[in-house]
Amino acid sequence: MTAADLDFWCGKAEEIYKAQANARS
Repeated sequence: MTAADLDFWCGKAEEIYKAQANARS
């Protein structure tokens, strides 16, 4: 796994987290 891969997945996880937080409120 490269640093770029980690960067990509961290960004995806953050997007999903924000989407779930928005769905709850």
